[in-house]
Amino acid sequence: MLSRQNDQKYKISKKYSVVFFTIAGYAIFRYYEKREYGRWEIGRDSMLGRLTTSELKKLFRFEAEKKEKYKKYQAYGIWEK
Repeated sequence: MLSRQNDQKYKISKKYSVVFFTIAGYAIFRYYEKREYGRWEIGRDSMLGRLTTSELKKLFRFEAEKKEKYKKYQAYGIWEK
């Protein structure tokens, strides 16, 4: 069984957060929205359309930092360019 490494939760706002971890050569980003009955995983594109400008900056900064630090890993759950 593979185990997650470098597990980090980053809170963007009261409602939105990102979880980042690495596993078997992949850098994984998971995006979450807090709802009345718990936390739900949502798509990155869905989250982008709901964030304020300052929240977008926080998200992009977090993603860029992780992509730079773990650039030898294949990114999953984030844009590829």
